[in-house]
Amino acid sequence: MLPTGDEAFLGEAEPGDLVGEAFAFDECDAPLFVVAESADVEVWRFARGQFAKAFDVSPEFAKAVARAMSRRQCTTSQRIIEAAMLRMPQRLAAELLRLAEAEGSELIINRLPTHQSLALRIGTQREAVTKELGRMKRAGVIRRRGPALQLIGSTWRE
Repeated sequence: MLPTGDEAFLGEAEPGDLVGEAFAFDECDAPLFVVAESADVEVWRFARGQFAKAFDVSPEFAKAVARAMSRRQCTTSQRIIEAAMLRMPQRLAAELLRLAEAEGSELIINRLPTHQSLALRIGTQREAVTKELGRMKRAGVIRRRGPALQLIGSTWRE
């Protein structure tokens, strides 16, 4: 969340992921806010000193944190490149692909975020997402399957 009250999407955390670990290494002034999309969330908070000590006593912990930070850096870099280089329809398609899972020969998004959440993820307005999803549906490249969304056609796999 920005000082203006606006939200900015920087990434998604899965169960077991670290959030805010980079702040443990520097006295960063940037605010860190995390929003849970589910009520079933468990959060562990470490003081900066505890986190640093874990690095000293456990090389495995240090390596796991370094891997997590590297993965996040790669994901963040990809999103920055997309924001700078792709138009909104392409960013939406990229986000849908990230959310999709292969089920046999099909690509399915079982937990489709709201249009507002999709807009936040790709840096646009909800109305633009709604309009583009409608265009994609009319073009036959997506289809609702109950609460899920199916990505249709070979172009999604290229």
